Amino acid sequence: LVLPCPSVVTIHDLIPLQEPLYGGTAAGRLYFRLLCRSARLATAIVTDSAASQRSVVLQLGIPASRVHVIPLGVEPRFHARPDPEGDAAARGRLELPERYLVYVGGADVRKNIGVLLGAMALLRQRGELGDAAPGVPTLVVAAPSQHIGLPALYPDWRGQARELGLGDAVRFVDRIAEADLPAVYRGAVAFCFPSRLEGFGLTPLEAMACGAPVLCSDQSSLPEVVGDAGILLPPDEPAAWADAIARVAGDDQLRRTLSAAGVSRAAAFTWERTAQATLAVIRSVARGPG
Repeated sequence: LVLPCPSVVTIHDLIPLQEPLYGGTAAGRLYFRLLCRSARLATAIVTDSAASQRSVVLQLGIPASRVHVIPLGVEPRFHARPDPEGDAAARGRLELPERYLVYVGGADVRKNIGVLLGAMALLRQRGELGDAAPGVPTLVVAAPSQHIGLPALYPDWRGQARELGLGDAVRFVDRIAEADLPAVYRGAVAFCFPSRLEGFGLTPLEAMACGAPVLCSDQSSLPEVVGDAGILLPPDEPAAWADAIARVAGDDQLRRTLSAAGVSRAAAFTWERTAQATLAVIRSVARGPG
């Protein structure tokens, strides 16, 4: 409640203020109020994106001059050279098909997995689903199972897939081991990320570093991360996602172009740069005014 010295507070996002569903328990809400007070008292605030900076300014009434945007980085293992045997073994452990689309992330409502299910349903209606090119491959959704008792926050995506009659067009995986993630990204026809709200969006960046073509929501911080190295889409238009998925799945040259652009863009996001920029803010605060 009282800060006896200059301070720097990191705020990745203010989603609990932007989306009431994410308010959590009474203890969680109290903690978040304390965090907001600490931010208002802080000499400087570090956040991950210009979108999060705008949220801090608007939601907390803090001058933009005190809020420093420092993007996150990508671990070197996502930039590593492909290991064909190791990659095949990782994908084999998960029993992934030869061709697949992949989503990796949370299962909460803002992640918007339903738009991917709707897109796959449209593609099935059009007769464009299939394992062989140029058909659209299986969608692999790597997200935790539904949290029982919280249907508004954690929709039953598996139930929605069943209701849409998607069958083997969609496969759900509860989690992918961290060590296997690069192999999964590298093997994907495309990485699909339709989230409505992100403080940064680390998974699309990791997928780009691995050379996966990226289809991504055009909302919140995600355009800052993906830039023109991926295909940006409205998060709530299944038809637009269906069109983009079919286009990428059927166009080898487009996939190569997106892959190269993603690798190049992801190379600019390093933890060394994040650390150096954060240290610069800390040193500036430590020196004091002037």
